[in-house]
Amino acid sequence: MTIKQKLLIVTDSFLPRWDGISRFLSYIIPVFVNKFEVTILCPKYPGDLKFSDKLRVIRLPIKKPKQEEYSKVDLKPITKIINDSDIIFVHSLGPIGETSINIAKKIKKPLIMHIHNLYWETLSKNRTLEPFIKSLILLKSKNLYKKCSLLIVPSIHTAKILEKQGIKVSKVVVKYGVDTEKFIPTKDKQNSKEKVGIEKSKKVIGFVGRLSKEKDLMTLYEAFKKLETRHNNLFLLIVGKGNEKLEKLFKKEENIRLIKSTNNIVPYLQAMDIFVMPSLAETSSLATIEAMSCALPVITIKTGDLKKYIKDKENGVFFSKKNSLLLSLKIEWLLKEEYVRKVIGLNARETVQRIFKLDKTQKKIKRILESF
Repeated sequence: MTIKQKLLIVTDSFLPRWDGISRFLSYIIPVFVNKFEVTILCPKYPGDLKFSDKLRVIRLPIKKPKQEEYSKVDLKPITKIINDSDIIFVHSLGPIGETSINIAKKIKKPLIMHIHNLYWETLSKNRTLEPFIKSLILLKSKNLYKKCSLLIVPSIHTAKILEKQGIKVSKVVVKYGVDTEKFIPTKDKQNSKEKVGIEKSKKVIGFVGRLSKEKDLMTLYEAFKKLETRHNNLFLLIVGKGNEKLEKLFKKEENIRLIKSTNNIVPYLQAMDIFVMPSLAETSSLATIEAMSCALPVITIKTGDLKKYIKDKENGVFFSKKNSLLLSLKIEWLLKEEYVRKVIGLNARETVQRIFKLDKTQKKIKRILESF
C-alpha cells in the first residue's frame, strides 16, 4: 500500500467566504485527494462548510472578525500542524499564511507559495501615509517570498515584477483555469435576470469581487450614477462584500443590488449585460476570466495580465483608471451597440477556452506538488 504524502494547504481565505482565492481552491483541491493526504488550514468564518469528506479541514477560531482585510485568528496550533505535514502550500500572506511560512522555513519543510495578488500594489498612492505603508508591506512580502522553495505565479508579467524587486526564488507560471462547462453563456438573458429577481427589461451592469479600496468601486458607482440620469432602465449588480461604508451606500440605492455571499456566482453573471472590473491592481483577475467565460463583454483598466489577454474592442474594452466619465461613456457605447456587445462577449469566451483551461491548471499544479 502506497503511503500518501501529507499536503497542507494554507489560506487566510476559504469557504464559506466565497472570494477569488476560495473559488480557485475549490477548483483545484479535488484533483489532489487521490494523490495526497490533504489538510486545509484556514480561518473559521461564520457559516457551514460543506466540502469533500476525503480531506481534513482545520478551521482556526477568529479572534476579531473583519469585513475587508484578513481576520485575526488563534495561531498557536500551527506549529504542530506544519510539523505533521510533508509539503506546505500557501495561498495568502495574512496571519495564517505569514506564520506558516516562518514556521515551515524554520523547520525546513518544502514550501510552495501560490501568489494570487501583489499586496503592495493594492494600496492607493493618494493618501499621505500610504507610500510609507506600501514600502513596509513590500519589504515584508519580499522577506516572506524569499523563504519559499518555489513561487507559483499566474503570469509572466507577475514573475517579472517579482524579479525587479530582487526576489530570485524559482518561479513557475500557472495560468488561472476556469470550468467553461460551468461558466457558460445564458440561452435566455431575460429569464436569467428574472431568476435572480431583476426585472427582465433592465440593462444590468455587474461586478464580482471584494468591496475593498483597490477594487475602486467608487469609480464604477460614479459612472453608474452619471448614466442613471440619462437612462431609466439601468441596474447595477454587485456580488461581494467588504467595506461597510460601500455596503451601506449600495444598499440604499433603488437600482443597485448587493449580493454579499453566494456559493454560485454563475446565475448572477448570466444576468449581467456588461461586466466591469475597475480594480487598480490585479495579477490576472479570476473574476474577469469567469465573466468572459460567460460571454460577457468586460470593461477594465490596463493592469497586470489583463492588458495581455484582453484586446481593446476585440474581446474586451479598456478605460483609464479612476476615470468615471470615460467608464460611463464606454458602458453607454456597449449598451447602444448590441451587436458589438455580443461579438466582444463571444470573443471573450473563445479567449478563455483557448488560454484558461481548468484541467491544464489542475494538472500543472499537481505535477509541481508531486515533484517535492
